Amino acid sequence: MRRRTMQWSTPTFEDLRLGFEINLYINNR
Repeated sequence: MRRRTMQWSTPTFEDLRLGFEINLYINNR
């Protein structure tokens, strides 16, 4: 169960971070 949660949480966290970085980049422009 712990491994499943990590696998499910890892991609979601990365997507959130990517989206946040893109938002900052667009806002700075």
